Amino acid sequence: MVQTITDGALIRKIGVITLPSFYEDFAAKQKGISGYKSTSRDVAVLIKELKDKKVDGILMDLRNNGGGSLSEAIELTGFFTGKGPVVQVRDAKGQIRVESSPQSQPAWEGPLAVLINRNSASASEIFAAAIQDYGRGLVLGEPSFGKGTVQTMINLDRIAKSEKPQLGEIKLTIAQFFRINGGTTQLRGVTPDVTFPTVMETGEHGESSYDNALPWVQIPAAKFSPNGTLQDLLPILVGSTSCA
Repeated sequence: MVQTITDGALIRKIGVITLPSFYEDFAAKQKGISGYKSTSRDVAVLIKELKDKKVDGILMDLRNNGGGSLSEAIELTGFFTGKGPVVQVRDAKGQIRVESSPQSQPAWEGPLAVLINRNSASASEIFAAAIQDYGRGLVLGEPSFGKGTVQTMINLDRIAKSEKPQLGEIKLTIAQFFRINGGTTQLRGVTPDVTFPTVMETGEHGESSYDNALPWVQIPAAKFSPNGTLQDLLPILVGSTSCA
């Protein structure tokens, strides 16, 4: 979708890509079916269409996006940052691996903004955090959910070798996500560069509302080269939104 914005004598065209989740047809991919559905494939087509329409900027709308495929979030980040680290993952043994984008060149190098709200979680937070850490674009909206952990389900009947289902399953946290700047997305989520008013208190919804949520912690930053900085623009932008 293209939104036309009038700014005095200027008319700007903003391409809006609304992404409800980070999806990928895993079954089709494993079977080697060409043309399987995925976030990165669909967004790549949309970016090309927006470039053909000569938009001035792109807004990635991740409101209410609860996450999904980590690999898709990493690949999508590379569409805007190019090749480089996107997220750090620390496992239960304390070992840290850095997940990087394979994109040699960005698909879009123009102005970029990411719109999030309190329901933007997990992979959405990884994408928004990476865009923010690289200084690649502005993050707008509400503080995100704050889910920076990875869970898996363990079948207790299988472990006990029980022939009849009677023990159920247990959910275990097996890893934690960290931004490339070293901070985790856990608990605090992603704080927008420009915060919009909200009727919901952050403590009423999100990871911080859980009694046993893991705390916010920090690890060493990954090695990455920021695209630039937008800090000089923030006072102007925050001032203009306050007056609106």
